[in-house]
Amino acid sequence: MEAVRRVWGMVSLAVLLVVVGVAPAEDPQLVVYVVLDQPTNGNSGSILALPVVNNILQMALPRYNVLPSTTPAPEEPLTYE
Repeated sequence: MEAVRRVWGMVSLAVLLVVVGVAPAEDPQLVVYVVLDQPTNGNSGSILALPVVNNILQMALPRYNVLPSTTPAPEEPLTYE
């Protein structure tokens, strides 16, 4: 995702990386939305944001008494068309 910023009257492109996590998969009860504004050193959103999503869900699922997923993980990666 790209955003346009104005800096001292000039237009520059900025990078926004967004990662969304939901749990449990079959009946989402919680949504975690992480936005990284201009990550540096070539880091991608998954490297930086997935641990944040994981930590938040590990804390929030038991706190809000959300039962874990009962559906086995797919053997093949999910695709988006």
